[in-house]
Amino acid sequence: MGADQDLLFGSIAINQKYCTQAQLDEGLRIQAGSQDRLPLGQILVDEGFLTRQQHSDILAIQRKILTTLDPVSQVSKETVLLGRLAVREGLMKEADVNVCLRLQAKAGEQRSLGEIMVERKLLTPAQLKGLLAKQSKKIMSCPVCSLSFTVLSISKAKVVTCPRCKGPLRDGKPSETVRTDAQLETSMAHRLKKASPAAPPPSASIRMVKMTCPFCSKAFCEPVDSKGRVDCPTCFSSFSA
Repeated sequence: MGADQDLLFGSIAINQKYCTQAQLDEGLRIQAGSQDRLPLGQILVDEGFLTRQQHSDILAIQRKILTTLDPVSQVSKETVLLGRLAVREGLMKEADVNVCLRLQAKAGEQRSLGEIMVERKLLTPAQLKGLLAKQSKKIMSCPVCSLSFTVLSISKAKVVTCPRCKGPLRDGKPSETVRTDAQLETSMAHRLKKASPAAPPPSASIRMVKMTCPFCSKAFCEPVDSKGRVDCPTCFSSFSA
């Protein structure tokens, strides 16, 4: 989670009255001294300032904000940023980006913006991987499970493990395709250490899904974002529900 998202997380936590400003400041102080820069939410839970349910509720609200549709392209702001980066790097024309954005915004479309750009031969797989790297993302794969992940490489961890077999992931994929099985957040490698008391259920406006993670085989109930993706709270992978 980047610094801007940490700020958003903290703002939501305060607005929801889940923690105090003093507790938030203490969490930020601890984060500043953390070598692998743990996510702010993780720290607040570890310190007992948030319950697990409150943490999940905040993430759901945060995800809803971050996936707010751009009024012009009708796709998430995070997706629009990839298009702007492609234009800024001189890899694509703005008109071509807008065509891809409109395709990605269609109902039922499961492909990412990057996948559409590559399939339309507007970017090469190598160019897309370069853009993902600039967004602190990279494609990695598990040689044992034959799974691939878009890894949010924002921690300093030297080894990223597969959520299914726990073996080390390798950079890249055997093939040139850019489609991956899931997203993986490396900075969430530290598990929640303290048990938390029960909290009120999330708002009825947030769609929840009960399922078994296809990677770590753990059952869970978590919120679904606007693109139909859900995060596993055990292995921290993100995939289509």
